[in-house]
Amino acid sequence: KELKEFRRVELAPGASTTVRFALDKGTMAYYSTEKKDWVAEPGKFDVLVGSSSRDIRLKGSLDVSR
Repeated sequence: KELKEFRRVELAPGASTTVRFALDKGTMAYYSTEKKDWVAEPGKFDVLVGSSSRDIRLKGSLDVSR
């Protein structure tokens, strides 16, 4: 698991809101010391949303192509 984006949201009890994130190929990239450049490996990645890594409340996926 890797943290890619986060927002801190405070809500009153019973309240709700919408939080949006733009996850794209650049978000999934890491710096390769071998290639000396940012690299995003292709594949399907799970996207987990929650208040912590132990409290996952929403799951989805993201496909990264070459």
